[in-house]
Amino acid sequence: MLNIRIAIIVLACSPGQAFAACCAPPPTSPSIAWDMTFLGQMDPSDHLQRSYDSGKQPIGSPPFTEYWYKFTFVTAPQGSGSGLTGFVATGSAFQATITVLDANLHPLGPINALGKLQNGNYYVHVTAPGPTSFHFGAVAPPPIEDYPNSAGHTEATATDLGTLQRVITHSSSFYTYFTRINPQPDSTAIGSLAPNFGAPNPNPPLQTDFYTFKVSTPGPVRLTSNSSPFGEPVRDGPKYVLKAPNGGRNPWGNNQILQLTAGTYGLQVVDQRTQVAGDVTVRDPKFEDFELYTFELLLNPPP
Repeated sequence: MLNIRIAIIVLACSPGQAFAACCAPPPTSPSIAWDMTFLGQMDPSDHLQRSYDSGKQPIGSPPFTEYWYKFTFVTAPQGSGSGLTGFVATGSAFQATITVLDANLHPLGPINALGKLQNGNYYVHVTAPGPTSFHFGAVAPPPIEDYPNSAGHTEATATDLGTLQRVITHSSSFYTYFTRINPQPDSTAIGSLAPNFGAPNPNPPLQTDFYTFKVSTPGPVRLTSNSSPFGEPVRDGPKYVLKAPNGGRNPWGNNQILQLTAGTYGLQVVDQRTQVAGDVTVRDPKFEDFELYTFELLLNPPP
């Protein structure tokens, strides 16, 4: 019997490889632009905003006359925009111009000085007057000013919602973003920008809100909650923990009706990344989160 073994070797190169060792042409036109990533989306594997690091690339002499990249900006069904944060290596070795264009190839401005982007397709065009290099990175968190939060963040500073006569409705937001570390200029590695977990924005991040409200007429009260996360579908939502007048604490689920007696209650709201077990809350400190939330407390809800 004749045994034959066949080995198949596939040679491929990533955009960061030297072209002398690879047959792939440089992306010198929009039609062959390198795909960056879905900026504005949350990566479900690590709950961090997707980002892109181009690695150091040569430009300015054939065949490296120009580079084209493309990315799709998709945040969420509600279509809220975001500000693109660009990181560009500078110095005598980095003299390229890096411009962002819309889907119709209209220039929008330099990658490190852009305003708010809306959902859509975009290009990044890199040019240079002569032989040099470039290195850029990009990430697109939502603007923090779109996520107002005036709630108290400790029980001692809880926001008072007043007396529940019939209905109380309140809106707020959570925001946890970690600034990205500037890529090392001479690194040729292509991938994502590393988050600086020691530099959240804001600091401390907005992950827990505290409220109080009073009940003067005992009766059934229903909690209804809605959440609108940025850059991801609604997989979870904020959680609620009710503190009774006697100090007891219990989770309060969405659309759950509780019988409340007269007295002053505390209500803790935590972001969707936080897990609640009984009266204990646990959160991975390295998860980002951007979400708007609204809740309603309704006394004597209809059956």
